[in-house]
Amino acid sequence: MQLSQLTEFSKSFNPLIAAFEPILINKNIENNIVTDMAAGEEFTVIVTQNQQNDQTEVFSCGHNNKGELGVGNLSHLQDITKISSLSNYQFKSPKGQLDHIKINKICCGYHHCIAALNIGVIAEWGDNDYGQLGNNKRSFSENPIIMNYFSKEKILKVQCGKNVSSVICQD
Repeated sequence: MQLSQLTEFSKSFNPLIAAFEPILINKNIENNIVTDMAAGEEFTVIVTQNQQNDQTEVFSCGHNNKGELGVGNLSHLQDITKISSLSNYQFKSPKGQLDHIKINKICCGYHHCIAALNIGVIAEWGDNDYGQLGNNKRSFSENPIIMNYFSKEKILKVQCGKNVSSVICQD
């Protein structure tokens, strides 16, 4: 997906208008600081920190053929849209208090995404034709799935290729 003027997106490989210099795009994220972002084939995922409440919010836009936007449906999105299931996410700590989740790293493959969360788990969504989500299934997921397979290890890095994913851990 290529960016064009006025935060509109061209939905083809031959855009009507091409941008040859950076364009400020802040619709729906004007109160946020971008902390990480990744792009796949014709889509983008943006991790932000809300300046008003210091919580992590995740947004996406672009083509959505296999659930790669993580928004719970397969609609293509021109505007940057919040992934509700990963934004302002909380968990109950062993001490019984609610803590806010932070995303340490986001990466995208051709049509899938992996996010490393600060609590030692990963969130994954999108295409799974080749098992790239690592959940022993072959069906795609249009919503992020929390995988705690690595919860006893320290996740150092997550990385995606076209149809593969990898997680580097320290025992």
